[in-house]
Amino acid sequence: MFSHKFVMSCSIKLTAFDTMKILISTGQKELEKIMQENQEKTS
Repeated sequence: MFSHKFVMSCSIKLTAFDTMKILISTGQKELEKIMQENQEKTS
């Protein structure tokens, strides 16, 4: 049997990892947007 604490810590780790992935992907999209805007300004 898995202990309740073990299951909880695993699910928390997974959620943190998922959140990180989401943050990274949104960050990349924001960066691309900013870079495009900068290119439009310079050209």
